[in-house]
Amino acid sequence: MKSGIKDIGKVATVLKREFPLELWKGQMSDSRQKPQIPTGTIAQAVVEMVARGQKSLLEVDQAARLPEMRAYHGSNRRMVVSDTTIERSLRGFDVGGVHKVLFQLGGRMMAGEGMKLRLPSGRKARLGIVDGSAWGSDLGSALLVSGDLVDAVAGYRMSPGQGHELETTRELLTEAVEAYGPGWVDYVVADGLYMTKDDFGKSLEEWGHHLVVKTTEETLEVIQDARGLFFGPSGPAEGVEVVRGFDEERGEEYEIIGCGGFQWYGLRLKVAHVREKAVKPRQGRGDEAFWVVTTDETLSLEDMRFVAHRRWHVENEGFRTLNQLVSSKRRLTHDAHVREALLGLWLIGLNLFVWYVAKWGRLVRSGALRTAKRTLGWFGRMFNRVTLQAYMVDKTG
Repeated sequence: MKSGIKDIGKVATVLKREFPLELWKGQMSDSRQKPQIPTGTIAQAVVEMVARGQKSLLEVDQAARLPEMRAYHGSNRRMVVSDTTIERSLRGFDVGGVHKVLFQLGGRMMAGEGMKLRLPSGRKARLGIVDGSAWGSDLGSALLVSGDLVDAVAGYRMSPGQGHELETTRELLTEAVEAYGPGWVDYVVADGLYMTKDDFGKSLEEWGHHLVVKTTEETLEVIQDARGLFFGPSGPAEGVEVVRGFDEERGEEYEIIGCGGFQWYGLRLKVAHVREKAVKPRQGRGDEAFWVVTTDETLSLEDMRFVAHRRWHVENEGFRTLNQLVSSKRRLTHDAHVREALLGLWLIGLNLFVWYVAKWGRLVRSGALRTAKRTLGWFGRMFNRVTLQAYMVDKTG
């Protein structure tokens, strides 16, 4: 255990070296006049809520009174910051600056190793995933980059309300291209809502990536054409590929039928039908069938299935993980601007935290990983211990 703590301390040092945390901290601003507590200190306290597992501003307030926390922040005040001061700051927070730092952080992470995904065919690709979600009473869209080492939130945008997911996501993808440049990812994966000619066209022609859509919708003309070719009275038509296999990780047998060459609103598409059967069915999970559609006709059928399944990472590795750590789906305040600022700072914290956890896993020997149950909560407690330990020693020594 002691060696694990030592390694985590090394990672904390590397984190500061690889990311300009002090620069980003200095870029944070709010509307307070002559504030006694710097905006950057408030931003840091909120960002670190993720790693420390603090689920309310009151928890931040209580921790901010500890001598070691005051020493960690270099504060001579009775407390680093109160919950009321945090909320007052966030009411006038420059949310645009938060978005800018999140994009910069995403860019730094993508420049490193492990942010590309190895597909079943062996080729490596950078994969983006988009989806809408609800954070408390707020709706919005998030953009995740999924790699072999880590999944990182590359951007988010709040929605004006129900029925606006498509336009919100399009605005987010446009912002991502402005921040990272056209073709910053090879593929963007989305659900059936994005099965439109505009989204396929914009992806290819304006944003420089291929769109991959997973859908169960059967009424689309291109899907009906594919069904006719794949499931004719004599079986799949000539030129249609059939792949069968077993997915050990998911514990299921699968059959993929597909081919390219479909014409749809001037676009050439590759279409695949995937049928999966769980070897050991369990409650809530049975056989599944779905379609995968993309403009990249070079993508293999097994790659198409793999990429389509990756879409769930934006929910599992993004939304659910954040909610587990800070209760992000709970409405902490009635002020919408405060909630947006909180979400942005939390997403910055989530990216740094998962990077921190992934890097630690690479530093230790495989045997050390079996000596304790490594959960995010455990890593959070170790982060808390490592960042405050020196100041606790100073206090008692």
